[in-house]
Amino acid sequence: MAPLGYWAARVKFGTALVQDWLPANDPVLVRYREFTEHFGNDQFLLVSWSDCRLDDPALVLLTERFEQLSKSAPELGIQHVLSSLQSVQDLERGALRLTRQQAISRLSGQIIGQDGTCFITLRVRPAPVAERAELIGRVKRTAAEVLGDRAQSLILAGEPYQVYLIDRSSRETMQYFVVPSSLVALLFAWMCLRRLPLTLMVFALAGSAQLIGLALVSLVVGEISAVLVVLPTLLFMLTLSAAIHLTTYYVDCLPGAAEAHAVTEQRWAGAAALRLGIRPCVLASLTTAFGFVSLAVSSLAPVWQFGALAAVGLVLATATLLVSFPAATAWLPRR
Repeated sequence: MAPLGYWAARVKFGTALVQDWLPANDPVLVRYREFTEHFGNDQFLLVSWSDCRLDDPALVLLTERFEQLSKSAPELGIQHVLSSLQSVQDLERGALRLTRQQAISRLSGQIIGQDGTCFITLRVRPAPVAERAELIGRVKRTAAEVLGDRAQSLILAGEPYQVYLIDRSSRETMQYFVVPSSLVALLFAWMCLRRLPLTLMVFALAGSAQLIGLALVSLVVGEISAVLVVLPTLLFMLTLSAAIHLTTYYVDCLPGAAEAHAVTEQRWAGAAALRLGIRPCVLASLTTAFGFVSLAVSSLAPVWQFGALAAVGLVLATATLLVSFPAATAWLPRR
């Protein structure tokens, strides 16, 4: 278990960009790469808030603060700052010499909303997800300093924010839901077995499957994404079900049980239970693994990665359970 724990601890969180989901020879991705070669791969973060208007003094002040931030913190990757007001002023000062109302009318529905709302655009360079978290954090803090109480209505949009939001959701799923779900699984295991030693044994066996899932993600993919985040818990629950199944056979095989396959000594009950349960466990595991393998035909990388890793992980988890079960029962207290 030590190697599994080592690789499971090394797993990283990350969210792949949408263009990384497709195969390298996909026609859409090829066209997208051609486009970025000609026009660049700039990404934009849009910042606005409730009732953000052209005459709002906070619009000018926050634009200036973002421009200062782009110079004082180049590691954030802010390359250019542009507000709706600056776009209107560019038309007013340009060769056409448009009036304020003409400029607003021309930009309505693009830089200015139909209801007169506006925003600030931050052009940022492509960067890893970890840098996006720092960028969003600094933008939020800067907006809070300028807007005060109005920062509660802050609105962020654009690919940098989307990637950050998906990555944060993945982390929160692991942090906030793994422990409660494990406790619920432990409760249901106890309801099925009604004995604490047996419950702790199946919980430990299922925990090894969770480590297998994390280790596989760490070794094969390197980071756990919003799709793969459910893989360790999935393997945990499937292995827990199989462990409860085998443990039920174990109880029936204990000395003194009314069943015909009861043994004379408790130390042989684990092996007897394995002989009875190995066939249904293996068949159930293989049929489920075949279902996961069917996802491998998908052209989307997160989908086929999930299918392949789930199938391999389930087979490894089942094999580990079958090999470990007789030895695990030897540690149970004597009846």
